Amino acid sequence: MLRLVRELLYFKMPKRKTDISQALDYLAKVIRKKATIFLVSDFIETDFKKPLSLLSKRHDVIAVSVRDLAEISLPNIGLIEFADAETGETILVDTSSSRFRNKYSSTSSQRFDHLKNMLRTINVDCISISTDKPYIQDLVRFFHMRHSRH
Repeated sequence: MLRLVRELLYFKMPKRKTDISQALDYLAKVIRKKATIFLVSDFIETDFKKPLSLLSKRHDVIAVSVRDLAEISLPNIGLIEFADAETGETILVDTSSSRFRNKYSSTSSQRFDHLKNMLRTINVDCISISTDKPYIQDLVRFFHMRHSRH
């Protein structure tokens, strides 16, 4: 299990647009017997509630949200050029602006809260993993919580 999670976390994706809905639709078609499915993503894409809900009715789906510390809050380090890994689009951002950093953190927090609420409404468990620390404790805590709940 840990080897699988490690390989997923360090996998280098080819540059193309993520389509969670398409992946979920594919899984729904090919997996016939009840299974435990780990959906590992940064969940920046948002239009996948319906296919995830349908999949979770037949299978045990666990969302693994992988977040980087820089996705949660930006440090004050001046001008930074960001590149979208999927589209190649770049923008220049002034991180010395506290207003911008606060808005960025607020937006990130709202997006994550929205994800957790959406997952809760369709009965999909969520493990939150941060790239700045070992993930073992997060996994152990999650499975202990899940075991005590069932």
